[in-house]
Amino acid sequence: MYKIGHREKKIRHHLGAVVVLLVITFGIIATVFWYFGLRADKTSIKQANVGSQVFDPNNSKNNIKIDTALYTVELPSDWKKIAENRDTRYTSVQWQMQSGIKNRWIEIYTDRLPDDLSFNKIIPVSVSSNRIVSEAVSENCVKFTPSAGNTLKVSSKWQDAPFLCDMSNKTDNIIGVSEKNVGPVFTLTGPKQGTHKYEFVYTDRGIPEDENPIIVALDSLTPK
Repeated sequence: MYKIGHREKKIRHHLGAVVVLLVITFGIIATVFWYFGLRADKTSIKQANVGSQVFDPNNSKNNIKIDTALYTVELPSDWKKIAENRDTRYTSVQWQMQSGIKNRWIEIYTDRLPDDLSFNKIIPVSVSSNRIVSEAVSENCVKFTPSAGNTLKVSSKWQDAPFLCDMSNKTDNIIGVSEKNVGPVFTLTGPKQGTHKYEFVYTDRGIPEDENPIIVALDSLTPK
């Protein structure tokens, strides 16, 4: 026998089941979107960190002061010494960035210096009151250095700063420092330790490039 009340109960029962199913379905969809959205955010953050930090040279909190026997110099606070050489060839110390993929280095030579270092770019400097006054870094030297056939290290000059251009490497970013009208070796005299020779090499393989660490180091270099 057909009963209206019984049919209404069955309809309400089916509607309730449909509503529950829809709620569960929307919940699953929302969870999936949230999960993949979270993964995308983490991926973008990770990729951003792989490149390199943006260093503000005007913020002294980002710097550490390095105190050596001959000089003091400042570098970004996340850099540390990774190598030191004191053999019969030359004396140097190498510092490396520690954040990201550690793709920046500064090597500081004192007194015993290599005489055949070549660079892709150069920073012209002058010496005033035994402090370094740095200028803007050059473009890649292959753009303004005449070719010399098969010679890989070619004498070049940028803003009156002479140096050896590495003609074999057009894409690397090895930056040298050259005193105007003198060359890559510059001399500073301190009040206690006297006169010493210096040579700086900065390797920057970060993306984007960041020349601030070498500029800060040069501008803060103080002989003892």
